[in-house]
Amino acid sequence: MKKCSICRKEATPGSSINHDECRHWSHTECLDSLLGDDIDFDYCPKCTGNVTSAEPTPEDGNDYIVNPILVDTSGIGIELLNKKTPIEKIIAEHDLGLQHLIGQGVVIDDFLSNGYTMDDLLKFNDMKSRPQQALYTLGLTPDHILMYADTLLEPSKLKDTFGITPADICSLYGLSYNGDHLVSAHHDHWVAGEVVKIGLIMEDLMKYAGLSSLEQYLSLEPTPEDEENLKATHKHIQLLMPRQEKSLPIPIPQKERELRRFTPPPKIVPTAETRKHRHGLKK
Repeated sequence: MKKCSICRKEATPGSSINHDECRHWSHTECLDSLLGDDIDFDYCPKCTGNVTSAEPTPEDGNDYIVNPILVDTSGIGIELLNKKTPIEKIIAEHDLGLQHLIGQGVVIDDFLSNGYTMDDLLKFNDMKSRPQQALYTLGLTPDHILMYADTLLEPSKLKDTFGITPADICSLYGLSYNGDHLVSAHHDHWVAGEVVKIGLIMEDLMKYAGLSSLEQYLSLEPTPEDEENLKATHKHIQLLMPRQEKSLPIPIPQKERELRRFTPPPKIVPTAETRKHRHGLKK
């Protein structure tokens, strides 16, 4: 089906122009609306770059963000991404939107492994209007965020660009405690340094990941630096209950231990009563 290079709707002979050199189609009404009195039927707005092609939507009416079914295993979407084809070109020249790509089996790894950035993803409409759900459908996990935290998926930018919160990372994309260990889809023992790297702190683990016991906290193997970055305080630790019958010693974060070490004991001012007892005098 031929589509108008301006409005992306079906273009049929009689109501549309087939530009001779490039073979693109445009509705005469769309050309008239775009060019006005300067209309030139040889003029192709798509080729000159004076119009940005709208992202096409699936013809079957299915919402592939909500219902990501695989319908076309022979599609060229993955091939285009492997060739690092610009997103604008995928949309404009190949008539593929994000939902088409999902229907062809494209997942988040296909974008990340080929170096596509958050700005590239934002060229898809669904990434602008409902990024959390779109990324979930593409299969984003905390493992991806950890792997690309220093480059393509910097946690602060994820929050600013896509509105991804600590609650999303834990509850939506799958980071939670299973027994004593913090786990995700491809990682069965997260440690504190990794938690810090994806932008989470102690309160996030307690609110959204299910951190509730001392054993779970100790399994993170936090270093003094990790404790500081996690913003873990003695108050947090006191809220965690040991699972085992035998009580575990309550660890005190390194920063608080140092403060206690160098804080002098309170000065005791002797009273008449304490002086009598000190010298063995009876009341």
